[in-house]
Amino acid sequence: MTTRTKTRAPGLMPLINNASGPLFYFGMVFSKYQHAAQFAAERARTLGLVCFDPQDGRLVA
Repeated sequence: MTTRTKTRAPGLMPLINNASGPLFYFGMVFSKYQHAAQFAAERARTLGLVCFDPQDGRLVA
């Protein structure tokens, strides 16, 4: 990991281990759910990806 990666995306590298083929799973604490889910959906939308919430059983983006 480069210094630039550490500066731009702290904490991202451990999450990449959750990627499996075309899917990327990540857990979150319930108290941060709304904020994190909104962020993930917005990022997916800007990158042309789909965001699926397995707990709600629906597509978010």
